[in-house]
Amino acid sequence: MTAPVAFSSAWHIISISLVFLLGLAVARYIGVRIGEKGWRPIFLYLYHTFWCLVFFWYSNVNGADSFAYYYAGLDGEGQFRLGTDFVILIVEFLVNFFNLSYLGVFLVFNIIGSIGYILFDGALRFASYGSYRWLRILTSLIILLPSVSFWSSAISKDAISFLAISAALWAAIDFHKRIKLLFIAIFMMLLVRPHMAGLLVMSVSVAMFFDRSTSALSRLFLSAVFVAGAAVLVPFALDYAGVKGGANIESVTEFIEKRQSYTRGAASIDIANMSLVEKLFTYAFRPAMIEARNLFEFAASIDNIILLFLFSSGLFLSFKTSLGLIYGNKAFIFFYAASSWFILSLTTANLGIALRQKWMFVPFIIYLSVAYLNARQVNERTKN
Repeated sequence: MTAPVAFSSAWHIISISLVFLLGLAVARYIGVRIGEKGWRPIFLYLYHTFWCLVFFWYSNVNGADSFAYYYAGLDGEGQFRLGTDFVILIVEFLVNFFNLSYLGVFLVFNIIGSIGYILFDGALRFASYGSYRWLRILTSLIILLPSVSFWSSAISKDAISFLAISAALWAAIDFHKRIKLLFIAIFMMLLVRPHMAGLLVMSVSVAMFFDRSTSALSRLFLSAVFVAGAAVLVPFALDYAGVKGGANIESVTEFIEKRQSYTRGAASIDIANMSLVEKLFTYAFRPAMIEARNLFEFAASIDNIILLFLFSSGLFLSFKTSLGLIYGNKAFIFFYAASSWFILSLTTANLGIALRQKWMFVPFIIYLSVAYLNARQVNERTKN
């Protein structure tokens, strides 16, 4: 498939500039809404845009799913269906209604991913508030990891799913004030990855059940509402994902085996035949530096070193330190991160796919790890 040109008319150049400026305005607005004043949101948008351009170049050199989305949109193949079809529908609208070029559409999805990027940064800044300088530096370093921006900057489902996850994480810090944002996050995830939306709904039901600040009557009502939603969404998500025969053990097992056979590839580490612990570790923290075969995998391995340090530190401190209510709904964050990690590790055997799909739960793990590190420091200060 031939790579589409970045632009081919004067309007394409003008529209690219307008989309870029729109992104600046959106970044500024989101920053103000979440309390990030100054130029930080603008910097984050520009940094995210840099990786968008890197992905744009990468897609032209090596090929990418973005080609398929763009050409399908040009051909008018978009339909109002969930998943891939919804992304194609967005591309079709942008191309036909606004006459955007390939780069112009790329930059629109970059705005979507940038909003999630700014929300994720806001969540980490909240988790590290009042901490020692080294933790604030580490938090900023995490935000600048290439993987955080790279996968959410292209024409893909990943930009929308990353926004949904970041919005859900920001909402989890204060459910009572941000419950509407949580609904929006679940809806956005439903549009592109219904099975993950089902996990979000189930996580909310668990969180409401264990939330001590909610009255017994409200807890009962909200739990019933979200459990009912899960009862509808989860079977639908399983059917969407390809599980035949309903949500029974045999059909789910058959689906996992089928998914693993589809995603094996000679160019990636095959994790299908590993033990569960090995799958979980490989999915989140590989490739290691000694396994890197090119610059792209080397950059990913550096990311993984930092992620492994954070996870190990957070896991160790979780046995010695408790998180206060100020850090948000820990039950929701933990249940979603654990269930997503478990399910995705079982159903994906291609490490190349894992590199981008793990960002549907890794932000939650990073947030918890930073929160535990900060809580530990606060406890030490209190004792002194």
